[in-house]
Amino acid sequence: MRIKTYTNIWRIEGILYSIYDIKLPVPVTYAQIGYLVFSFLFIIIFSDIFPLSIINNKLLKHFVIPIGFAWLMSKKTFDGKKPYSFIVCYVKYFFRNKLTTKSRDIKLKNIVVDSEIAILKDRSGVKYEISS
Repeated sequence: MRIKTYTNIWRIEGILYSIYDIKLPVPVTYAQIGYLVFSFLFIIIFSDIFPLSIINNKLLKHFVIPIGFAWLMSKKTFDGKKPYSFIVCYVKYFFRNKLTTKSRDIKLKNIVVDSEIAILKDRSGVKYEISS
């Protein structure tokens, strides 16, 4: 049985149509503005490093690349998630404890787990354990 919830109704993303009295040519979301600011600051800080140092065109370097990055990141999804939430989930997975059972950590006292254990099962149903 599924219970219907309507929590996504309140997750409306903010859209900016104009700044003061100046209408924008394209409606922009707050996430796109964040990506634009992040990429612009990244280019300013790391403009002397190799890939960015060979671009001499200021218009391309400070205008086209940040807008293209912001547009791409707002349209792209990884595993159905937005890019920033995918990165957060990946970092959490990378640093979490890998020894778990039923989503709970296993606390090992005075036991060192350094070896790989392979359990082989032949056709007669007898198990063989190999440790390395």
